[in-house]
Amino acid sequence: LRGNELSRRGLAGFDQLKVARELYLRSVETDPQYGPAWAQLGRCYRLIGKGMENGRENLALAESAFQCALELNPDLPAAHSQYAFLEAELGRAQDALARLLHCAQTFSASPDLFAALVLCCRFCGLLGASVAAHERARKLDPQIATSVSHTYYQLGDYDQALRNVGVGA
Repeated sequence: LRGNELSRRGLAGFDQLKVARELYLRSVETDPQYGPAWAQLGRCYRLIGKGMENGRENLALAESAFQCALELNPDLPAAHSQYAFLEAELGRAQDALARLLHCAQTFSASPDLFAALVLCCRFCGLLGASVAAHERARKLDPQIATSVSHTYYQLGDYDQALRNVGVGA
């Protein structure tokens, strides 16, 4: 739980993400069968690896952590969602999109899945679907953050892009 709180705050602080990573590492050492901890560990590795520290190594560790989470619990929406961000960033957005669409049929009430779909749809050039995924995510959780402002920017709707910067964050 402390790792969850720190990683949420970690978006503003690299040091907090590193502490959260250590807490998740301790968690998976204590209980290697706990999929949610593996998913959150993968998220920390991904964020840390995005140009902050040992990028290639941390992204590989993120992938491994996400795969472990999904092997332990193939029905874990958080793992599917967070893994999709990594896949899209590594040029595998179509793979992530296909997996998320399949998951959305089962986990249609998961706002995190739809937030990940916002990014994956945009990376695949499906801008209307990206906006629709944002609307679905916000209907499920009015406070959820998505990257829809980038979608609106690509659509040339700069007013909407500006209105949605940081919304839900």
